[in-house]
Amino acid sequence: MKISQKIKLNILNKSALIVIALIISSCSNSLTTKEASITDEIKQQKEIIKLFSQKLLKDPKNEKLIFDRGIAKYEYGDYKGAINDFDNAFQISNDESILYLRATTKLEYGDYEGAIDDYTRLLSIPDLRREIYLDLGLINLYSFNYKKALLNFNKVIEEEKSNYRNFLNRGNINFRLRNYKDSKKDYDKSVELFNKSYLSLNNRGVSNYKEGNFKQSLKDFNRSLKLNPGNYNTLFNRALTYNKLNLNKKACIDLKKSIKLGKDVFKEEYYSICYKKP
Repeated sequence: MKISQKIKLNILNKSALIVIALIISSCSNSLTTKEASITDEIKQQKEIIKLFSQKLLKDPKNEKLIFDRGIAKYEYGDYKGAINDFDNAFQISNDESILYLRATTKLEYGDYEGAIDDYTRLLSIPDLRREIYLDLGLINLYSFNYKKALLNFNKVIEEEKSNYRNFLNRGNINFRLRNYKDSKKDYDKSVELFNKSYLSLNNRGVSNYKEGNFKQSLKDFNRSLKLNPGNYNTLFNRALTYNKLNLNKKACIDLKKSIKLGKDVFKEEYYSICYKKP
């Protein structure tokens, strides 16, 4: 039984999640889709689930039907129902691909302990090792277990040294551990592998900022903004860097832009840096 490619891609795409701002850490994993298409897909999945359920009334022990309904429930967003179907399918066939999908679904559902148990049981499968270490790293990252997450991403990189996202994620973990020199090395490698990664450039700029390398930090933010001009986090980061370099007029311009792009949270810094009493 083959692993659903759509679910597998959902997991692999998570390696691009993390964006570090100087003050705010945020996550982004958005794939833009037209609302009409989403509505149509939801209706379609609902009908598919209904169809599988009708067939299972006649053949309740059919492992393939149970498994396929679990995938449909996953794609519909019914993670709890999907886990239940994967439980039943796995009891019938003991198929490891079902265990992988169950772990993936538990991760989406927020059952991190359950996901860790399932993933750990699958580490002996070479073809899945990279994805499993990646997912374990993400779980530990979300759970603030940064030291464990670092060990997981070390394993990910052992399995795949050519993916810039792996170094980006490990850099983010090192950053959270305040290993700024190590985080910078990871961002350096990430940029070397893909020089158009505005995330890697932004995050390297943050590491340089934390080490007091403001001129280099400014270069990184400038490069990042050339690639993604509307990133208000990077605009905010560059504003703080301008302020450190006593370029307050430029700092205020960036802060105004970041606020205009919808982040009122930056207003406090704007008034602190730019507001002058008469």
